Amino acid sequence: MVSHACRPRRSIRFLGSICVLALFSCHPPAPPPPTVDGRGSTDSPAPFIARLAIVSPETGDGQLAAAYAQLEAETFVLKSHRPSLQIVDRSQLGALVAEQELQLSGSVAEPTALEAGRLLGADGLLAYRIYLPTMRDRVSARFTTRLPPVRIFAKLLRVDTGEVLFHHSSVVPMPPLDEEASWADMAMLVQDAFDKGVNETVAALDAAVR
Repeated sequence: MVSHACRPRRSIRFLGSICVLALFSCHPPAPPPPTVDGRGSTDSPAPFIARLAIVSPETGDGQLAAAYAQLEAETFVLKSHRPSLQIVDRSQLGALVAEQELQLSGSVAEPTALEAGRLLGADGLLAYRIYLPTMRDRVSARFTTRLPPVRIFAKLLRVDTGEVLFHHSSVVPMPPLDEEASWADMAMLVQDAFDKGVNETVAALDAAVR
């Protein structure tokens, strides 16, 4: 029998994953704003964002979970240029969901993700998606000497209108592998590429919210 104490925590994990999937699978009602580079950064800064909520999908992959944790931690650099910016603690979401009895169905749309932001009192909702080379990719790379790129996607929406304020993709190609490359060598190359992608993503986001 599942205790009632477990339900808020499960709600946090489930809603976080739902929010990210919704944000990256649905399109806003209006066309996206123009971009300033080929990766998709918008030229519309968001200086009015005062409270930012960050969501990322739940994953059972330890390396991927660590990558999301690193990316979310790096996002706090935004406060160095905007000390007044508040980054909302997602742990508050469980009690809010229980209190509001937010209904989650199998058909999830972007408004569900925005509702999460509203419940947290956030002005902006930031969603991350990360794609790292899988174990299957790494096994294949022993024969092809090629690993797929590390990809990081970020999307920032204004909670009250659903407007896309920022949409950025960082794709970091992997160098050819040496024939004698070990698993540790591959892990190091992936980490280096991920660090570069994180730096690109956070720098672009920092410019957008100043």
